[in-house]
Amino acid sequence: MHLRDEHINELIKMIDIWDPDVFGGLTWDRLLERFKKQFGRAPTERSLRNQARVKARFNQKKEDLRTGNTPISKKPASLSRAAEKIQRLEAELRAVKAENERILHRLILWQKNASDFGMTKKDLERPMHIKKETLRNNQEHKD
Repeated sequence: MHLRDEHINELIKMIDIWDPDVFGGLTWDRLLERFKKQFGRAPTERSLRNQARVKARFNQKKEDLRTGNTPISKKPASLSRAAEKIQRLEAELRAVKAENERILHRLILWQKNASDFGMTKKDLERPMHIKKETLRNNQEHKD
């Protein structure tokens, strides 16, 4: 099955709202099963793992579930508290959107400059070859 943007977006939503009490632990198989129920068919696990956005969100959700960093969704004590929370979340959303716009502008600037210096899209998207030792050293510095 070829994954389109709408499929990827739906997979990310499924991951975001994943509740282990309802769906069981988050696994690729369970995610694919839920996707198949909604769309009638599902891609392979390998296809999902090759989608950077899906894989990153899946891994982050797994980590959140493992460490207990998942937000607790409980009803606010009052409507005024709910309104405050909505205002705060809307402000955060505006800030994130503004930051995304700044990042997008910078990316476009970098693309233009790269093009002016003769770099092609292929040059820009060439994977980095990083030695496992370098990755290990970077991970050790983070911990």
